[in-house]
Amino acid sequence: MANAVGCIDCHTKLEKGQIMPGTEFAGGFKFCVNGKCSTSANITPDKETGIGLLTKEAFIEKFAFYRNDASKNILVEKDGNNTIMPWARLCDLTDEDLGAIYEYLRTMPPIVNKVEKFSKQ
Repeated sequence: MANAVGCIDCHTKLEKGQIMPGTEFAGGFKFCVNGKCSTSANITPDKETGIGLLTKEAFIEKFAFYRNDASKNILVEKDGNNTIMPWARLCDLTDEDLGAIYEYLRTMPPIVNKVEKFSKQ
């Protein structure tokens, strides 16, 4: 499931379009628009900088939150920050599929990579 939805594509640093070995799922990929950047999260099981302390239930709930229409249209202030994470698309995965992604991510080696979520270009 993690491969089907492309977690590695956004949650891994690239150099010249290629995955930087040893950074798989550790976040740090920057998406910049109009001078503002959103950086992908570390989703390795690292307990300090990744999802190592996140329970399976909490992981699923992060996605399930977006299953109602009101949460799919959250207003972002003019100078506010937003993420490129496709919550509204991925929330439609079943709890079983989301749980499978969580379990898969738990098999990855933990990588220490503290990510600054929002920055300026």
